[in-house]
Amino acid sequence: MSTHVSRIAYCDQTPFLSNSTIRDNILGFSAFHASRYTEVINATLLKIDFENLAQGDETNIGSNGITLSGGQKQRISLARALYLQSNLLFFDDVFSGLDADTEEQVFSRVFGPGGVIQRRQATAVLCTHSVRHLPFADHIIVLGGDGTVVEQGSFDQLASGGNYVHSLGLSKMAGAASDSEDSAAEDNLKAVELPVKAAPAAAPTFEVPKSLASARQLGDWTVYKHYFKAMGFFLAGSLLWWTALYGFFYNFPTVWLKYWSADVESVHPVHSSDYYTGIYALLQALALVSLVLLGWLIWVTAIRKSGANLHSDALRTLVGAPLRFFTRTDQGVVTNLFSQDLNLVDTELPNALLNALINIAMALGQAAVIVTASPYIAISYPFLLALMWAIQKFYLRTSRQLRILDLETKSPL
Repeated sequence: MSTHVSRIAYCDQTPFLSNSTIRDNILGFSAFHASRYTEVINATLLKIDFENLAQGDETNIGSNGITLSGGQKQRISLARALYLQSNLLFFDDVFSGLDADTEEQVFSRVFGPGGVIQRRQATAVLCTHSVRHLPFADHIIVLGGDGTVVEQGSFDQLASGGNYVHSLGLSKMAGAASDSEDSAAEDNLKAVELPVKAAPAAAPTFEVPKSLASARQLGDWTVYKHYFKAMGFFLAGSLLWWTALYGFFYNFPTVWLKYWSADVESVHPVHSSDYYTGIYALLQALALVSLVLLGWLIWVTAIRKSGANLHSDALRTLVGAPLRFFTRTDQGVVTNLFSQDLNLVDTELPNALLNALINIAMALGQAAVIVTASPYIAISYPFLLALMWAIQKFYLRTSRQLRILDLETKSPL
Protein backbone atom coordinates (compact mmCIF):
# COMPACT_ATOMS: atom_id res chain seq x y z
CA MET A 1 0.00 0.00 0.00
CA SER A 2 1.33 3.41 -0.98
CA THR A 3 2.24 5.75 1.87
CA HIS A 4 1.51 8.84 -0.20
CA VAL A 5 -1.69 10.57 0.82
CA SER A 6 -3.11 13.06 -1.68
CA ARG A 7 -6.53 13.42 -0.05
CA ILE A 8 -7.99 12.69 3.36
CA ALA A 9 -11.63 11.69 3.69
CA TYR A 10 -13.48 12.58 6.86
CA CYS A 11 -16.98 11.72 8.04
CA ASP A 12 -18.24 13.55 11.10
CA GLN A 13 -20.65 12.27 13.73
CA THR A 14 -23.01 15.13 12.82
CA PRO A 15 -23.65 14.97 9.06
CA PHE A 16 -23.14 18.12 7.04
CA LEU A 17 -25.37 18.22 3.97
CA SER A 18 -25.90 20.99 1.46
CA ASN A 19 -29.24 22.10 0.07
CA SER A 20 -29.06 20.09 -3.15
CA THR A 21 -29.75 16.59 -4.45
CA ILE A 22 -28.58 13.39 -2.77
CA ARG A 23 -26.27 12.67 -5.69
CA ASP A 24 -24.64 16.10 -5.46
CA ASN A 25 -24.07 15.60 -1.74
CA ILE A 26 -22.36 12.26 -2.35
CA LEU A 27 -20.22 13.49 -5.25
CA GLY A 28 -19.15 16.68 -3.52
CA PHE A 29 -16.58 18.30 -5.81
CA SER A 30 -15.57 15.00 -7.44
CA ALA A 31 -16.45 13.90 -10.95
CA PHE A 32 -19.10 11.25 -11.46
CA HIS A 33 -17.90 7.65 -11.94
CA ALA A 34 -20.73 5.17 -12.27
CA SER A 35 -18.90 2.13 -10.88
CA ARG A 36 -17.51 3.95 -7.87
CA TYR A 37 -20.87 5.60 -7.21
CA THR A 38 -22.65 2.26 -7.39
CA GLU A 39 -20.11 0.75 -5.02
CA VAL A 40 -20.56 3.34 -2.27
CA ILE A 41 -24.36 3.52 -2.35
CA ASN A 42 -24.62 -0.26 -2.23
CA ALA A 43 -22.12 -0.35 0.64
CA THR A 44 -24.14 2.20 2.61
CA LEU A 45 -27.53 0.60 1.72
CA LEU A 46 -28.72 3.79 0.03
CA LYS A 47 -29.95 1.92 -3.03
CA ILE A 48 -32.95 0.74 -1.03
CA ASP A 49 -33.75 4.32 0.01
CA PHE A 50 -33.50 5.55 -3.58
CA GLU A 51 -36.18 3.09 -4.65
CA ASN A 52 -38.57 4.58 -2.10
CA LEU A 53 -38.01 8.18 -3.22
CA ALA A 54 -40.00 9.61 -6.13
CA GLN A 55 -36.90 11.14 -7.72
CA GLY A 56 -34.32 8.67 -6.48
CA ASP A 57 -30.91 10.18 -5.87
CA GLU A 58 -32.06 13.35 -7.66
CA THR A 59 -34.28 14.18 -4.68
CA ASN A 60 -33.54 17.59 -3.20
CA ILE A 61 -32.98 17.14 0.54
CA GLY A 62 -33.30 20.79 1.67
CA SER A 63 -31.20 22.53 4.29
CA ASN A 64 -29.25 20.06 6.41
CA GLY A 65 -31.22 17.18 4.89
CA ILE A 66 -34.54 18.28 6.38
CA THR A 67 -36.47 15.73 4.29
CA LEU A 68 -34.33 12.77 5.43
CA SER A 69 -34.15 10.67 8.58
CA GLY A 70 -31.11 10.74 10.83
CA GLY A 71 -29.89 7.38 9.57
CA GLN A 72 -30.24 8.42 5.93
CA LYS A 73 -28.28 11.60 6.53
CA GLN A 74 -25.53 9.68 8.28
CA ARG A 75 -25.24 7.13 5.46
CA ILE A 76 -25.15 9.85 2.80
CA SER A 77 -22.33 11.54 4.69
CA LEU A 78 -20.55 8.18 4.93
CA ALA A 79 -21.06 7.57 1.20
CA ARG A 80 -19.51 10.96 0.42
CA ALA A 81 -16.38 10.11 2.39
CA LEU A 82 -16.12 6.71 0.70
CA TYR A 83 -16.65 8.19 -2.78
CA LEU A 84 -13.63 10.49 -2.43
CA GLN A 85 -10.47 9.09 -4.02
CA SER A 86 -8.47 8.69 -0.84
CA ASN A 87 -6.36 6.04 0.86
CA LEU A 88 -6.72 7.59 4.34
CA LEU A 89 -10.19 7.93 5.86
CA PHE A 90 -11.34 9.14 9.28
CA PHE A 91 -14.78 8.21 10.67
CA ASP A 92 -16.09 9.80 13.86
CA ASP A 93 -18.75 7.56 15.45
CA VAL A 94 -20.60 7.26 12.13
CA PHE A 95 -22.92 4.50 13.41
CA SER A 96 -24.55 6.56 16.17
CA GLY A 97 -27.63 7.32 14.06
CA LEU A 98 -28.18 3.80 12.68
CA ASP A 99 -30.25 0.96 14.05
CA ALA A 100 -28.46 -2.27 15.03
CA ASP A 101 -29.30 -4.24 11.87
CA THR A 102 -28.33 -1.42 9.50
CA GLU A 103 -25.15 -0.80 11.48
CA GLU A 104 -24.06 -4.42 11.16
CA GLN A 105 -24.69 -4.54 7.43
CA VAL A 106 -23.02 -1.20 6.71
CA PHE A 107 -20.01 -2.11 8.85
CA SER A 108 -19.64 -5.44 7.05
CA ARG A 109 -19.82 -3.82 3.61
CA VAL A 110 -17.48 -0.95 4.47
CA PHE A 111 -15.03 -2.13 7.15
CA GLY A 112 -15.48 -5.91 7.24
CA PRO A 113 -13.47 -8.54 5.36
CA GLY A 114 -13.90 -7.93 1.65
CA GLY A 115 -15.46 -4.53 2.35
CA VAL A 116 -14.83 -1.28 0.51
CA ILE A 117 -11.87 -0.26 2.69
CA GLN A 118 -10.13 -3.61 2.32
CA ARG A 119 -10.69 -3.82 -1.44
CA ARG A 120 -9.10 -0.42 -1.88
CA GLN A 121 -6.24 -1.31 0.46
CA ALA A 122 -6.89 1.97 2.26
CA THR A 123 -6.31 2.96 5.87
CA ALA A 124 -9.38 3.79 7.94
CA VAL A 125 -9.43 5.31 11.43
CA LEU A 126 -12.77 4.58 13.11
CA CYS A 127 -13.77 6.25 16.35
CA THR A 128 -16.73 4.35 17.77
CA HIS A 129 -18.52 3.16 20.87
CA SER A 130 -19.60 -0.06 19.12
CA VAL A 131 -17.15 -2.39 20.84
CA ARG A 132 -18.53 -5.48 19.07
CA HIS A 133 -16.60 -4.41 15.97
CA LEU A 134 -13.22 -4.54 17.74
CA PRO A 135 -12.29 -8.05 16.50
CA PHE A 136 -12.11 -6.71 12.94
CA ALA A 137 -9.65 -3.90 13.78
CA ASP A 138 -5.96 -4.20 12.87
CA HIS A 139 -4.94 -1.85 15.67
CA ILE A 140 -7.00 -0.72 18.66
CA ILE A 141 -6.46 2.40 20.78
CA VAL A 142 -8.53 2.66 23.97
CA LEU A 143 -8.98 6.15 25.41
CA GLY A 144 -9.83 6.88 29.03
CA GLY A 145 -12.28 9.41 30.37
CA ASP A 146 -9.58 12.10 30.47
CA GLY A 147 -8.56 11.49 26.85
CA THR A 148 -5.36 9.61 27.61
CA VAL A 149 -4.44 6.31 25.98
CA VAL A 150 -5.34 3.44 28.30
CA GLU A 151 -4.09 0.60 26.09
CA GLN A 152 -3.35 -0.09 22.45
CA GLY A 153 -2.38 -2.96 20.23
CA SER A 154 -3.95 -5.76 18.17
CA PHE A 155 -7.15 -7.43 19.30
CA ASP A 156 -5.33 -10.65 20.25
CA GLN A 157 -2.87 -8.74 22.42
CA LEU A 158 -5.50 -6.66 24.21
CA ALA A 159 -7.96 -9.56 24.64
CA SER A 160 -5.31 -11.47 26.59
CA GLY A 161 -3.97 -8.44 28.44
CA GLY A 162 -6.46 -8.43 31.27
CA ASN A 163 -7.51 -4.81 30.84
CA TYR A 164 -10.51 -3.06 29.26
CA VAL A 165 -10.75 -5.01 26.01
CA HIS A 166 -10.34 -8.27 27.92
CA SER A 167 -13.19 -7.29 30.24
CA LEU A 168 -15.57 -6.97 27.26
CA GLY A 169 -15.49 -10.73 26.70
CA LEU A 170 -15.24 -10.45 22.91
CA SER A 171 -13.73 -13.12 20.70
CA LYS A 172 -12.79 -13.39 17.07
CA MET A 173 -15.09 -16.39 16.68
CA ALA A 174 -18.08 -14.24 17.68
CA GLY A 175 -16.93 -11.63 15.21
CA ALA A 176 -16.57 -14.23 12.48
CA ALA A 177 -20.05 -15.62 13.21
CA SER A 178 -21.50 -12.13 13.05
CA ASP A 179 -19.66 -11.57 9.81
CA SER A 180 -21.11 -14.76 8.34
CA GLU A 181 -24.62 -13.63 9.20
CA ASP A 182 -23.93 -10.26 7.64
CA SER A 183 -22.56 -11.93 4.51
CA ALA A 184 -25.74 -13.99 4.18
CA ALA A 185 -27.87 -10.89 4.56
CA GLU A 186 -25.63 -9.12 2.07
CA ASP A 187 -26.08 -11.92 -0.45
CA ASN A 188 -29.85 -11.56 -0.14
CA LEU A 189 -29.57 -7.82 -0.71
CA LYS A 190 -27.29 -8.28 -3.72
CA ALA A 191 -30.06 -10.22 -5.39
CA VAL A 192 -32.08 -7.03 -5.63
CA GLU A 193 -29.22 -4.58 -6.22
CA LEU A 194 -29.13 -2.99 -9.65
CA PRO A 195 -26.60 -0.68 -11.30
CA VAL A 196 -27.29 2.94 -10.52
CA LYS A 197 -28.76 4.96 -13.36
CA ALA A 198 -29.90 8.51 -13.60
CA ALA A 199 -33.20 8.86 -11.79
CA PRO A 200 -36.13 9.42 -14.14
CA ALA A 201 -37.85 12.74 -14.04
CA ALA A 202 -40.71 12.60 -11.59
CA ALA A 203 -43.07 14.98 -9.98
CA PRO A 204 -41.78 16.50 -6.75
CA THR A 205 -43.28 15.33 -3.51
CA PHE A 206 -44.68 18.77 -2.86
CA GLU A 207 -46.55 20.62 -5.59
CA VAL A 208 -47.44 24.28 -5.63
CA PRO A 209 -51.23 24.66 -5.21
CA LYS A 210 -53.05 25.91 -8.29
CA SER A 211 -54.33 28.95 -6.43
CA LEU A 212 -50.78 29.92 -5.44
CA ALA A 213 -49.46 29.28 -8.96
CA SER A 214 -52.18 31.55 -10.36
CA ALA A 215 -51.37 34.25 -7.79
CA ARG A 216 -47.72 34.17 -8.87
CA GLN A 217 -48.80 35.15 -12.39
CA LEU A 218 -51.84 37.34 -11.87
CA GLY A 219 -51.30 38.62 -8.35
CA ASP A 220 -53.59 38.43 -5.36
CA TRP A 221 -55.66 41.45 -4.36
CA THR A 222 -56.05 40.10 -0.84
CA VAL A 223 -52.39 41.05 -0.27
CA TYR A 224 -53.39 44.73 -0.25
CA LYS A 225 -56.16 44.04 2.22
CA HIS A 226 -53.74 42.14 4.45
CA TYR A 227 -51.23 45.00 4.36
CA PHE A 228 -53.79 47.70 5.11
CA LYS A 229 -55.23 45.54 7.87
CA ALA A 230 -51.75 45.25 9.39
CA MET A 231 -51.41 49.04 9.58
CA GLY A 232 -55.04 49.52 10.63
CA PHE A 233 -58.00 50.50 8.47
CA PHE A 234 -58.29 53.90 10.18
CA LEU A 235 -54.70 54.71 9.28
CA ALA A 236 -55.24 53.36 5.75
CA GLY A 237 -58.30 55.60 5.41
CA SER A 238 -56.26 58.58 6.64
CA LEU A 239 -53.68 57.87 3.94
CA LEU A 240 -56.38 57.90 1.27
CA TRP A 241 -57.82 61.14 2.69
CA TRP A 242 -54.52 63.01 2.64
CA THR A 243 -53.77 61.55 -0.79
CA ALA A 244 -57.04 62.97 -2.13
CA LEU A 245 -56.27 66.36 -0.53
CA TYR A 246 -52.79 66.38 -2.04
CA GLY A 247 -54.22 65.54 -5.46
CA PHE A 248 -56.71 68.38 -5.17
CA PHE A 249 -54.26 71.01 -3.86
CA TYR A 250 -51.61 69.97 -6.39
CA ASN A 251 -53.87 70.20 -9.46
CA PHE A 252 -56.40 72.92 -8.54
CA PRO A 253 -53.84 75.76 -8.88
CA THR A 254 -53.96 75.10 -12.65
CA VAL A 255 -57.69 75.76 -12.61
CA TRP A 256 -57.13 78.76 -10.36
CA LEU A 257 -54.70 80.22 -12.90
CA LYS A 258 -57.46 79.97 -15.50
CA TYR A 259 -59.82 82.01 -13.29
CA TRP A 260 -57.05 84.47 -12.52
CA SER A 261 -56.13 85.09 -16.13
CA ALA A 262 -59.79 85.40 -17.17
CA ASP A 263 -60.47 87.98 -14.43
CA VAL A 264 -57.32 89.96 -15.18
CA GLU A 265 -58.17 90.22 -18.88
CA SER A 266 -61.72 91.42 -18.17
CA VAL A 267 -62.60 95.13 -18.31
CA HIS A 268 -63.69 95.25 -14.70
CA PRO A 269 -61.68 92.69 -12.60
CA VAL A 270 -63.59 91.29 -9.64
CA HIS A 271 -60.50 90.75 -7.45
CA SER A 272 -57.04 92.19 -7.31
CA SER A 273 -53.86 90.37 -8.25
CA ASP A 274 -52.90 90.14 -4.57
CA TYR A 275 -56.06 88.14 -3.93
CA TYR A 276 -55.30 85.60 -6.64
CA THR A 277 -51.65 85.47 -5.65
CA GLY A 278 -52.54 84.78 -2.02
CA ILE A 279 -54.99 82.01 -2.90
CA TYR A 280 -52.47 80.48 -5.30
CA ALA A 281 -49.76 80.52 -2.63
CA LEU A 282 -52.20 79.05 -0.09
CA LEU A 283 -53.04 76.14 -2.44
CA GLN A 284 -49.36 75.39 -2.96
CA ALA A 285 -48.72 75.52 0.78
CA LEU A 286 -51.65 73.21 1.49
CA ALA A 287 -50.34 70.79 -1.17
CA LEU A 288 -46.96 70.77 0.58
CA VAL A 289 -48.59 70.26 3.99
CA SER A 290 -50.68 67.38 2.64
CA LEU A 291 -47.59 65.75 1.14
CA VAL A 292 -45.62 66.11 4.40
CA LEU A 293 -48.46 64.66 6.48
CA LEU A 294 -48.91 61.80 4.01
CA GLY A 295 -45.19 61.00 4.17
CA TRP A 296 -45.20 61.27 7.97
CA LEU A 297 -48.14 58.85 8.28
CA ILE A 298 -46.40 56.33 6.04
CA TRP A 299 -42.78 56.61 7.19
CA VAL A 300 -43.44 57.07 10.89
CA THR A 301 -46.77 55.48 11.77
CA ALA A 302 -47.54 52.95 9.05
CA ILE A 303 -44.05 51.40 9.03
CA ARG A 304 -44.08 50.84 12.78
CA LYS A 305 -47.57 49.36 12.96
CA SER A 306 -47.49 47.25 9.80
CA GLY A 307 -43.99 45.91 10.47
CA ALA A 308 -44.81 44.91 14.05
CA ASN A 309 -48.15 43.33 13.15
CA LEU A 310 -46.84 41.44 10.11
CA HIS A 311 -43.90 40.14 12.14
CA SER A 312 -46.23 39.02 14.94
CA ASP A 313 -48.58 37.32 12.46
CA ALA A 314 -45.70 35.51 10.76
CA LEU A 315 -44.20 34.41 14.07
CA ARG A 316 -47.56 33.25 15.42
CA THR A 317 -48.23 31.30 12.22
CA LEU A 318 -44.78 29.71 12.33
CA VAL A 319 -45.07 28.67 15.98
CA GLY A 320 -48.49 27.12 15.34
CA ALA A 321 -47.50 25.42 12.08
CA PRO A 322 -47.85 21.61 11.93
CA LEU A 323 -44.81 19.36 11.75
CA ARG A 324 -45.35 18.63 8.05
CA PHE A 325 -44.68 22.33 7.33
CA PHE A 326 -41.15 22.05 8.74
CA THR A 327 -40.47 18.76 6.94
CA ARG A 328 -41.53 20.24 3.58
CA THR A 329 -40.28 23.80 3.94
CA ASP A 330 -36.63 24.66 3.64
CA GLN A 331 -35.07 26.42 6.61
CA GLY A 332 -33.80 29.12 4.28
CA VAL A 333 -37.36 30.03 3.31
CA VAL A 334 -38.30 30.62 6.95
CA THR A 335 -35.10 32.54 7.63
CA ASN A 336 -35.64 34.61 4.50
CA LEU A 337 -39.16 35.48 5.63
CA PHE A 338 -37.94 37.03 8.89
CA SER A 339 -34.95 38.74 7.31
CA GLN A 340 -35.28 39.93 3.72
CA ASP A 341 -39.07 39.81 3.37
CA LEU A 342 -39.79 41.82 6.52
CA ASN A 343 -36.91 44.12 5.67
CA LEU A 344 -38.60 44.89 2.35
CA VAL A 345 -41.85 45.57 4.20
CA ASP A 346 -40.07 48.16 6.37
CA THR A 347 -37.91 49.78 3.66
CA GLU A 348 -38.98 49.43 0.03
CA LEU A 349 -42.72 48.90 0.47
CA PRO A 350 -43.46 52.25 2.25
CA ASN A 351 -41.52 54.15 -0.40
CA ALA A 352 -43.37 52.29 -3.16
CA LEU A 353 -46.71 52.97 -1.44
CA LEU A 354 -45.94 56.70 -1.13
CA ASN A 355 -44.92 56.98 -4.79
CA ALA A 356 -47.99 55.03 -5.90
CA LEU A 357 -50.40 57.22 -3.91
CA ILE A 358 -48.77 60.45 -5.12
CA ASN A 359 -48.78 59.38 -8.76
CA ILE A 360 -52.40 58.19 -8.58
CA ALA A 361 -53.49 61.49 -6.99
CA MET A 362 -51.60 63.55 -9.58
CA ALA A 363 -52.92 61.46 -12.50
CA LEU A 364 -56.55 61.64 -11.40
CA GLY A 365 -56.28 65.35 -10.68
CA GLN A 366 -54.69 66.10 -14.04
CA ALA A 367 -57.33 64.01 -15.81
CA ALA A 368 -60.02 66.10 -14.12
CA VAL A 369 -58.26 69.36 -15.03
CA ILE A 370 -57.96 68.33 -18.67
CA VAL A 371 -61.67 67.53 -18.81
CA THR A 372 -62.53 71.02 -17.52
CA ALA A 373 -60.54 72.55 -20.37
CA SER A 374 -61.65 70.15 -23.13
CA PRO A 375 -64.64 67.92 -22.24
CA TYR A 376 -64.44 65.91 -25.48
CA ILE A 377 -61.06 64.52 -24.55
CA ALA A 378 -62.81 62.40 -21.92
CA ILE A 379 -63.86 60.11 -24.78
CA SER A 380 -60.26 58.85 -24.99
CA TYR A 381 -60.08 57.98 -21.30
CA PRO A 382 -61.58 54.44 -21.60
CA PHE A 383 -59.13 53.59 -24.39
CA LEU A 384 -56.20 54.97 -22.41
CA LEU A 385 -57.26 52.97 -19.34
CA ALA A 386 -57.53 49.79 -21.43
CA LEU A 387 -54.07 50.40 -22.88
CA MET A 388 -52.55 51.04 -19.45
CA TRP A 389 -54.27 47.94 -18.06
CA ALA A 390 -52.79 45.79 -20.85
CA ILE A 391 -49.30 47.22 -20.30
CA GLN A 392 -49.36 46.76 -16.53
CA LYS A 393 -50.76 43.24 -16.89
CA PHE A 394 -47.90 42.27 -19.19
CA TYR A 395 -45.31 44.06 -17.06
CA LEU A 396 -46.50 42.70 -13.72
CA ARG A 397 -46.88 39.18 -15.11
CA THR A 398 -43.14 39.09 -15.81
CA SER A 399 -41.71 41.41 -13.13
CA ARG A 400 -43.70 39.75 -10.34
CA GLN A 401 -42.36 36.30 -11.18
CA LEU A 402 -38.81 37.59 -11.57
CA ARG A 403 -39.11 39.20 -8.15
CA ILE A 404 -40.42 35.97 -6.63
CA LEU A 405 -37.61 33.98 -8.27
CA ASP A 406 -35.09 36.49 -6.88
CA LEU A 407 -36.46 35.95 -3.37
CA GLU A 408 -36.55 32.17 -3.77
CA THR A 409 -32.95 31.94 -4.98
CA LYS A 410 -31.86 33.72 -1.80
CA SER A 411 -33.76 31.32 0.43
CA PRO A 412 -31.38 28.31 0.53
CA LEU A 413 -28.72 28.60 3.24
